[in-house]
Amino acid sequence: MNSQDHRTVAEKHLPAGLLFIDGTHVHARSGIEVAHINPATGEAQKTFQLAGIEDIDSAVQTAHEAFPRWKNLGSAARRNILLRIADLLEQDREGLGLLGAVENGTPVLFGEAISSDAPAEWFRYYAGWSDKFEGSVPPPLQPGSFDFTSREPYGVVAGIVAYNAPMAFMGLKVAAALAAGNTLVLKPSDLAPWSVLRFGEICREAGVPNGVVNITPGNAEAGNKLVTHPLVNKVSFTGGDVTARAIMASAAENLTPVAFELGGKSASIIFEDANLELAIQTALQVGVITQSGQACIAGSRLLVHESLYDTVVQAVVDALPTIKVGDPLDKSTFMGPIVSEHHCNRILSVIEKSKNDGDGELVAGGKRLNGELSAGYFIEPTVFAGVGADSSLAQNEVFGPVLAIIRFKTDEEAIQIANNSRYGLSSYVFTETMSRALKVADSLHTGNVCINSHHKFPSNLPFGGMKMSGFGREGGYDGIYDMTHSKSVQIGLPTDI
Repeated sequence: MNSQDHRTVAEKHLPAGLLFIDGTHVHARSGIEVAHINPATGEAQKTFQLAGIEDIDSAVQTAHEAFPRWKNLGSAARRNILLRIADLLEQDREGLGLLGAVENGTPVLFGEAISSDAPAEWFRYYAGWSDKFEGSVPPPLQPGSFDFTSREPYGVVAGIVAYNAPMAFMGLKVAAALAAGNTLVLKPSDLAPWSVLRFGEICREAGVPNGVVNITPGNAEAGNKLVTHPLVNKVSFTGGDVTARAIMASAAENLTPVAFELGGKSASIIFEDANLELAIQTALQVGVITQSGQACIAGSRLLVHESLYDTVVQAVVDALPTIKVGDPLDKSTFMGPIVSEHHCNRILSVIEKSKNDGDGELVAGGKRLNGELSAGYFIEPTVFAGVGADSSLAQNEVFGPVLAIIRFKTDEEAIQIANNSRYGLSSYVFTETMSRALKVADSLHTGNVCINSHHKFPSNLPFGGMKMSGFGREGGYDGIYDMTHSKSVQIGLPTDI
C-alpha cells in the first residue's frame, strides 16, 4: 500500500474541516479540533472541528429561521434544486468515491455507487415527490362544514448519520426531508465527517438557500443538545440500538418524534434446492464483504439445510482466498479496513471470546492482517461453523467481517432460528421454489426480505426494521410521508343557502 497515494487523495478531496452553518463554513465556537485517522494507513489526516453546545444551538436556530422560506419557496423550485443536487452528486462521482476510501475505508470498487449513484437516485426520486403531496376532502358528516386535509413538513429535522455509509444515510434522510419542505441539521459521525461536509458544499453549489442544510460534526454532548433542542421537530437517526435508546429518552423531554434505522443480525437461509453458486456468492457479499461487515443489513448468520451443510461450509472457506482485502484505493480490492483501531480491537475481542466460549468452530480467518497492511485496521474474513442458534455469536451484532454458520433441518426450524433474534432489519432467502420463498418471506419478522438477491435499495421501496432494528421508514412513498404530518382543516359554511 502506498501511503503517499492516500495523502495525495486527502489533500485533494477532503473539504474544509469546519462546520457548515447558514450556507458557509464557520469555525466551531467549542474550540475543539481533532485529527481524522485514515483507517487504511493508521495515519492522521486533516483536522476537523467538532461542534459544541453553542454551535448546535446556532445551527438549529438558523434552520428554524430558514424553514418558512424553504417551505413557501414553492414545490417546483424545491424540485429543481433537488435535481441539481443529483446532477452535482453524479458529476463528483469519482471524487466522492475517493473521499470514502480515505474517510472510512470503503473500496473505490463500491464507493462511487454508495456515495454518488445511490444518493443521486434518491434525490431524483424525491424531487419528483415535491409537487405531488395530496390531501383529501372527506364528505361532510353534517351540513355547514367543508373539511380537508393536507400534508405538512415538520420543520427542523435533526439527521444523525452513522460512519459506515454516511452519504447513503444522508441521501435517504435529506432528499425526503427537503422535498417535503423541512430544513435540517445534520450530525455526521466524528469517525467519518468528510463526505457529509462535502455535501454541504454541493448544496451551496446547487442553490439550496442559506440555512436550509446545516452540518455539525460533534461528540455525544453535541448530539444530546441536538435531540433535546426545543426547536427540533423531528429526529432521524441511523446507528446502534444503545445510542438509539439514549436518543429516545432525551427526545422524550420535548416529546419530539423519532425515526430509527438501527442494527441487525440478519439471517441468510440456504434451502436444499438453492442455486448454490448464487447463494454462496451472495451470502459472502452480504455477510462479510460489504463494508467489511460494518453494515446494518449484514447477513451475519448463515443458515444452511443439513443436506448441504458440509458442502456449503467447505465452499465458503474455499472462496475466502478469492476475496481481496487491501488498499481501498485499489480498484481490485473487495474489502477495506475497519473504521478505527477501537472498532478493530473490539471485533477481534469478539472473535477471541467466541473461540474461548465455544460458540462454534473457527474454520477461517480470525486475525488482524500483517505485512504491508499492518498499519491499518484490517481483519481477515472470519467464519465460524457449527454455531449454536442461541449462542452469543448468533445473537449479538458484531459489525465486522464475521460469519456464523448454523445448521437447520426443516423449513419451520429455519424460520424459527431466523426469527430468534432481538433484531428485525433484513433477511435473505435462497430457494428455487417460489411458493416456499413467498411462504418464508411472509413468516420472517424483518422489515426487508431479499429472495435470491442482495439489497439493491431501489429508491421507490421503503427500507427499515422492526424490533431492536428500529421503526420508521426511509425510501419510497413511506419515506417522504415519514417526513410529514397530516393537518385537518374545518371550514364553517352558512346553512341558510
